[in-house]
Amino acid sequence: MKRLFIFISCAVLLLGMATLLIPATRTATRTTLLPAARKQVFQAVTQVEDPSWRPSVGSVRVLKTEDGHEEWLEISKDGHELLFKTINKVEPELFEIEFSGNPSIRGHWSGRFIEQAENETRVEFTETVTAGSWPSKVLSFLFFDLDSTLDTYINDLKHKLEGAGHEQASR
Repeated sequence: MKRLFIFISCAVLLLGMATLLIPATRTATRTTLLPAARKQVFQAVTQVEDPSWRPSVGSVRVLKTEDGHEEWLEISKDGHELLFKTINKVEPELFEIEFSGNPSIRGHWSGRFIEQAENETRVEFTETVTAGSWPSKVLSFLFFDLDSTLDTYINDLKHKLEGAGHEQASR
């Protein structure tokens, strides 16, 4: 019985030490070229009320719109809710938002849109997530891959823009 108690105590201690090594704030950045005009890309990203091009999003409810700054609730198909708020919107160059999922998870997302050619835009998306409590740090680290999230977002955006290009070509 004494050995079991020592084993459990050591395991809890090691787990506690491991959580101290997990950073509270993590950041990922992706840069890519998109086959569309800068204004078109900017509009696709900033039309928050239309999440149809993002398969993981179930619905969006715009809560407030004031001077071009929105506040909205995004509900994933899994039922997870994130509250978003525009903090900076400079058309068609920059879009910055902050978000929170629960009291101990919050983040910042920015998109920069740089015209490369008439129908080609370089985008740079950066996402930063901060977990406030140790359980949130562990869960965020284990189940929220920022790199994968940005890659999925970019792929979904590319499909949206390719679809829009086909619609314009058929007119």
